[in-house]
This record gives sequence, C-alpha cells and structure tokens, in this order.
Amino acid sequence: MGVLLWRGFTIDNVMNQCFGNEEDFCGKGRQMPVHLGSVDHHFHTISSTLGTQIPHAAGVGFALRRDSARRGENVTACFFGEGAASEGASTIPCPTVFIARNNGFAISTPSTEQ
Repeated sequence: MGVLLWRGFTIDNVMNQCFGNEEDFCGKGRQMPVHLGSVDHHFHTISSTLGTQIPHAAGVGFALRRDSARRGENVTACFFGEGAASEGASTIPCPTVFIARNNGFAISTPSTEQ
C-alpha cells in the first residue's frame, strides 16, 4: 500500500476499493478486500495465490531492460512472502526489485530451510 500512497493513491481510493462502492474506479467492487490496484498509478492488482506476481514482475523488468528509452529510468517492484520465494529463481539480470516478507505462513518449506 505504501507504493500506491507514494504514487498518489488516496485513502479515499483505498476505502472505495475495500467497500467496493461506485467510487471504486478500478475494480467496481469485483475485487477481494485489500486487493488494491490502479491502472492510473501503474500498479497491478494484488493476487491471493502464492507467487503469481513474480513472473509478471520478471517479464516487466525484462521489458524495461530491452526498452532503451526506459533503461535506467524505471524499476519493477514485486512484493511476496517467504513461501513464494521457494517457487523459482532469477536467471537473467533485470531491473526488478523483489521484496520478500517473512510472514511465517509458508506451508511447504520451513523457515529453517529458506
């Protein structure tokens, strides 16, 4: 949510999406609570399932790397929990920042093996 707020998403926008009212300009009430997203703020809607955003972020980072007009100007930020971190690996250097939060909810890999 911090990234959205930094980009100009307002508390009213957050509440409109949480309540799914007519002022919800992105999802019009069709999203799960706190699955925030905004086309205007270049923020893809959050997903509940583990790690689904990681390949999207890698692809966007790769596209930014290939686009000479954007190279060095933009970065892709990807947030996920420690359970999703065990699902794959980076194989190419791209301008993508992955932020992993150890929320203690990984169901397949104990934190001692992360």
